[in-house]
Amino acid sequence: MADFKVNIWDNQRIYLIDFGRAWAKQHPSRWCPDIDNIGYGDEAYPTENGPKVSARLGQPIVNVRFFRTEISTKARLYAIASDKNQTIRIITPSKGELPATRESTISFRPIKQGRTSIDIHYHWPDGPIIGSLYVEIRRTININIRAHIVSVNGQPHGNDFLGETRPAALTAAQHQERRIRDLIKGTNQVFEPHGLFLNLREIVNTAWPLAIFGPAPYADILMCSLRAMAHSPNRSSTRINLYIVHGPSIPFALTFVAIGPPVAFAIAKGARWPNTPAGKVGSGIFVDSSASPMTGSILAHEFGHNFSLTSLFPHGIGHTVEDTPGSTPCRDDIITRRRLMYPYTTLRNSNNNWRMNVGYGNNMGSMLIQRRVARDVTFEESKRAYNFCLILNNLYAN
Repeated sequence: MADFKVNIWDNQRIYLIDFGRAWAKQHPSRWCPDIDNIGYGDEAYPTENGPKVSARLGQPIVNVRFFRTEISTKARLYAIASDKNQTIRIITPSKGELPATRESTISFRPIKQGRTSIDIHYHWPDGPIIGSLYVEIRRTININIRAHIVSVNGQPHGNDFLGETRPAALTAAQHQERRIRDLIKGTNQVFEPHGLFLNLREIVNTAWPLAIFGPAPYADILMCSLRAMAHSPNRSSTRINLYIVHGPSIPFALTFVAIGPPVAFAIAKGARWPNTPAGKVGSGIFVDSSASPMTGSILAHEFGHNFSLTSLFPHGIGHTVEDTPGSTPCRDDIITRRRLMYPYTTLRNSNNNWRMNVGYGNNMGSMLIQRRVARDVTFEESKRAYNFCLILNNLYAN
């Protein structure tokens, strides 16, 4: 009996194998990153026809899932690095031969910066290649973070802090620090495979008087929030400032769980005081500590704004192209809804449930697209974020 039959549809061969994210408690991690399998074309690398993944130097191990979709488990298959272990070293399977099962895990270790592929050879280690996973290894960009535990008008945060109730065994300060570090760790699970590492340099206590929001009435709550960030004590010009604020203590009702206005957005909006090149900029990340749930993926979404991943839209903060006249439509399907910066803010009468059950449990997705496709201008998020963060002035401001 044949190991496989090559199906042809419209002159295109149907792939015999596939790759996916290794299981990691419903969410990707530095060890089990998301695989970009949104189509197999890439206009940035036209010769690469297949799924893609990236990792950063220094990761001890990266796991991906391998699937025999249209080939017998009796077929002998080998996972071989195309450049003979120059960029990555395949750890599992140690001798290259894949187990005779429908699914298995391929593990590798990054060795040096560059591009390579894990090629699946049929029958022999140097036999015909029937599919590939394309891999990019990046050097690490360290991004410094200063977290502010903000008290507004002297009011404390509640026992429910960043989505978790304080355990009786912990003081409020201990619980707050643990939750902040856990969230940064969860956010790094999203960004580390793309070469970006959030370095939490310090956690500081910061006091905001009511006057920091400007005079009442508070007609533009976004501008009031940006004004507070710009005028904040302890603001660092060499960090992304993460402000954790108790929403109920603010003198107006918040309409968001968190916002991540990038530097360019704040400047374009005039959120700089005084509005001169030397003025204080209302950039950073503002998080309501009373909001629940609060996850690494939610915080990663706001860092995505700071990394200018929505710069294709007005001022670099929008989510949607539906309401932008003359804009290019984005695709919307069950795979696209896995994306961290999903380009539609909502669908009619959906109540946001459409973000669930797309491979992350009842949570939003956190995938960054690797490939470039001109028909969807929101793609290539992984490389766009990395290139943007290469220039730290894009991230830090007075």
